[in-house]
Order: sequence, then structure tokens, then C-alpha cells
Amino acid sequence: MFSACCAQNQPVTDRRHELGIDITNTLTFLKRNSQSYLLNYRYFFLQNKYALRAGLNLDISNGQSEGYYPDIKLGIQKNKFDNKWMTYYGMDASFSYFKSNSTPISTKRFGVSPLVGIGYFFSKRLSFSTEAAININKYFISSKNSFDPLNKTSYARVNIGYVGMFVVGYHF
Repeated sequence: MFSACCAQNQPVTDRRHELGIDITNTLTFLKRNSQSYLLNYRYFFLQNKYALRAGLNLDISNGQSEGYYPDIKLGIQKNKFDNKWMTYYGMDASFSYFKSNSTPISTKRFGVSPLVGIGYFFSKRLSFSTEAAININKYFISSKNSFDPLNKTSYARVNIGYVGMFVVGYHF
């Protein structure tokens, strides 16, 4: 009886790596969520109590109204397992760069995001997770070749992020 009780708190998976794809954009055909990281990676350590996190969005186009939009995040999370469920909380740091092909304006964004999430393991190799975060971002906008002495501006923004993110993960 005692071993059955304690076994529930053990991680459902003994795999260290998780490669995940956010399927939000696939499910919402009509609207693309810019915070939806297309590729996610987690490295679990210390008996899966913690995980290092990384995410990558990459949107590059040579169209007139398009541009370069790389976006990366790095973070850490603390996990708690119960049966097939995993709850977690953590923090991400992010950086993005926006450069339009049609204007000489570029924007850099630096941010931090405290987060909470929940995951469900269908098996030792396949999981599903979702999370919510509060994004605290600082934007730096610069206009190249501008004669304006105030061609560099910055502002801060706080918003609720990641809501509606659905990641299917493969553990290996």
C-alpha cells in the first residue's frame, strides 16, 4: 500500500529530452498566434524535478510587406508529477527582432515571463501540455537613416501570454 501511494509522485516518464510542437496555429487555421512557439525543447534533470526550456519561432520572408521575425525563449521550470499528470511553474526569458522589408524601422524586444502549466502523459513518450504566463517586455525601436534626433524610442508592455498554447511533446 505504501509503495503504491508513493509511486504516484514519481515521474511518468524517465526520458530526459522532450521535443514539442505547438499545434495552436494548426488548430486555429484562420489566425496565427505570434506567441505560439513552433518548436519547443525541454531537458529534464534532477530526477525530472526541473526542466530547462527553449523555444524558437522563425518567420522570414522576402515579400514587400514581410520581413525578418526571429523569436527565441530560454527558461527553467519546476515540475510536480501525479499519476499521468505534470504541473509546473517557471520563468522564461525571451528575445525577438522585427525588421520589415518595406520600412527602415527595426524593433528589438527583451522579456521575462513567469508561467504556470499542466501536462498529461499519454505514454512514456507522448505528452500534451498547455500553460499561461504574464509577459513583461521592453521594446526598443530604431529608425535607420532617419534625420529625426529621436530616431530611437523604447516602451514597456505587460500582457497575459501563452494562453491557448497546446504543445504535443515527444520524449526521448
